[in-house]
Amino acid sequence: MSVHRFRLWLLAVLLVVLAVLGSLLMRPPVEPTAKVRHITAPALALIGTTMEVAVEGDREFGHVDLVISSAAMQRVVSVDLTDGEGSFVLDRIWTISAGAVTIADASNALAVKHELVVQARTEAHQVELFVSGRTLRQGQQATATAVVVDVDGNPVADGVVVDFVATSHSGQSDQRSATTIDGLATVDLAVSSTPGETTVVATAAGTRSQAETVTVLPSEPVDVQLVLNNADEPLVADGMSLHSLSSEVLVDWSSTELVTGTSVTLMITTPEGDGLGYGYVSDGRIAASIMAPQSPGVVTVTPVVGQTAGEPLVLDFVAAVEPFWFDTTVTNRRTRLEIGPVRGWHGGLIADGTAVQIGDRQVELVGGYATVTLDAVTLDTEESLGALTVSVLGVQGTQR
Repeated sequence: MSVHRFRLWLLAVLLVVLAVLGSLLMRPPVEPTAKVRHITAPALALIGTTMEVAVEGDREFGHVDLVISSAAMQRVVSVDLTDGEGSFVLDRIWTISAGAVTIADASNALAVKHELVVQARTEAHQVELFVSGRTLRQGQQATATAVVVDVDGNPVADGVVVDFVATSHSGQSDQRSATTIDGLATVDLAVSSTPGETTVVATAAGTRSQAETVTVLPSEPVDVQLVLNNADEPLVADGMSLHSLSSEVLVDWSSTELVTGTSVTLMITTPEGDGLGYGYVSDGRIAASIMAPQSPGVVTVTPVVGQTAGEPLVLDFVAAVEPFWFDTTVTNRRTRLEIGPVRGWHGGLIADGTAVQIGDRQVELVGGYATVTLDAVTLDTEESLGALTVSVLGVQGTQR
């Protein structure tokens, strides 16, 4: 063999050897073989149960994968092994909800299969309450949700009854119940019909939640239009007649009628001055009344509900008394005043007992007339006889 051929042969052998060595070096290491020998667990287990796993084969350390499945889910859990044994907790994350669960070896699903029924605990260890809408208007509802967990922090079983109670500052209460699903229970609670604070609590299996507070604000109407009831009746400034007021139906921004009992403030301006009146909402409408002034003239009434002020209602009150006369006679420094007849706006005589104001003194009408005698001492307290004023129901008489 020539030297050239020998070199080519040697080179070929070397390439083959290198290829074999490369394949050996790049081959992954052989994993020890193992399969699940048995799974120890009761046929009926609570969430939180520890499941024992044992393997047989070459692998005593490392991990083994198990498939956990139910009608609603399928998960794979990796179990760490020590001396061929390991464990895992049957947690809520694997079971999703109570029911039948199958556990099998992921590498050989038919080798070992364990079926059991998983149940959550019904004993509530902690109840945490959440309330949506911490500031509401009268008549609105608050959505309350209770999160109920057992001593291990897992959701309790489905069907645990949770009682919710909302109690207002005025003692009104609304109580409703719901059952847990995946540890949650939710209800809608009616808050107070009057402004103030309402306290909400939830109780499950004797365990009470923390208290949550909802602030109830007065309902705010979109618009307020005040109207006079019995508008055909005359408006007479007699200082005693009551006139009832109402309104169109009051609704808030969501077109919901204002709650019965909502307070209404009336800002009133009369010929005698300014004042306040009060009313309330009944069946969606204002219920209020005002008293006629003593003096004739214009009266304006502005309704205020919450922060919303309506258009002023303007009322023109006529004099309750027609213009009348009085005569004076002076004898021996004694002055006699004869007043009358005093007639009302309707033409009839003013009722007996109606007060006649003479300066700072009063007498009463009888049959539409009144008589009073003033002595000199009394007159000396006045600037003059002409300074005396005589009035009936806010209307001044004229001396003849």
